[in-house]
Amino acid sequence: MKSFVYKISKKATATVEKRIKSNVRNSNPFFLETDITGTMLPYFVDSGGWVHNQNEDGKEYQGVVGHVKNFLPFLEGRRPIAFDQPQKRTYTRRTVKRGLL
Repeated sequence: MKSFVYKISKKATATVEKRIKSNVRNSNPFFLETDITGTMLPYFVDSGGWVHNQNEDGKEYQGVVGHVKNFLPFLEGRRPIAFDQPQKRTYTRRTVKRGLL
């Protein structure tokens, strides 16, 4: 089973993002260590795409955090849970006079 380390503050994350997307698309389970929530924590993503966090004993993965598409920002889920989604830019529509009226 594959294991990935995704650091949100790192500049070169394209390769890791590509591999994670590939595993999610092909329904492959994998281990994920990420700092999305602020500290580096280990997670397990099952074949259905659900993210499980690790117990205190460090041996088992139990509680479901959510779906991986909502957990990682680059997968652009509809209901993000573990990160602050940037606000969409708002544009002010200005009236432009074109030609003579």
